Amino acid sequence: APEVNITYPQNGDELEYASNRQITFQVTAGDNLSLAVVDFFIDGVLVGSPEEAPFALTWNARRGEHQLQVLARDRAGNESEAEIQFVVE
Repeated sequence: APEVNITYPQNGDELEYASNRQITFQVTAGDNLSLAVVDFFIDGVLVGSPEEAPFALTWNARRGEHQLQVLARDRAGNESEAEIQFVVE
């Protein structure tokens, strides 16, 4: 199965809100076969699915508590996930 790790932000991070602030989520992912896609979910909503490294996604920050979940899938259909909580204030 793939390995996936959220490298930014860290679980529990408090990020400063600013008008037009964009946050770039960064993930490391690898697989002994071939990685197909990494899905990024914010608060349960799919926001992007990069298919090749670097696995990063830029998001327009919104105030409040949020959950980032990433789901990595390889070409054989195996999946792994990671998730964190963070706050924008």
